[in-house]
Amino acid sequence: INQVVNVTPRASSAIRYLLEQGHERILLMGGRAQAPDTEQGVREYRECFAERGLAVDERLFLNGDYEEMMARSQLLQALDRGIPFTAVYCLTDTMALGVYEALAERVTFIHERIGTAAIAEQYIEGREIYVGVLGNDRRRVLPIWELQFGSLAEGNRPIATEKVKHDI
Repeated sequence: INQVVNVTPRASSAIRYLLEQGHERILLMGGRAQAPDTEQGVREYRECFAERGLAVDERLFLNGDYEEMMARSQLLQALDRGIPFTAVYCLTDTMALGVYEALAERVTFIHERIGTAAIAEQYIEGREIYVGVLGNDRRRVLPIWELQFGSLAEGNRPIATEKVKHDI
């Protein structure tokens, strides 16, 4: 999940950047619902989506009340409700910390309770590219690699199933 914290007064530059990266389900963590900067952020979000003819999912607008713990709580609730998103835009650094904490907490939960790796992925038509990351506190990024399918029968989609990935 990409996350952008914008240090300029306009949200549109960060939202456009995330859209250019292929994200169409961007969660906006605003401050208070009626606060001018939150209203401006939502307005610019809507404008950016309208420019590209994309629908806006109202569930992706959350209010972190400018607080780390509130942003953490809001994001955890969104995850619990199964609201799909691929990127997060926060109006403040403080709320971004809360978002990071929520994501780290969820990964830890998956590791400890389910006993498996935490993998966040979504199928996007195109190339199958992998980037491995090791570690929690000290992360190490492994080399990028691409899975190429060669020729596929008509109508088959290039989806890397478990069989494709592990039956070598």
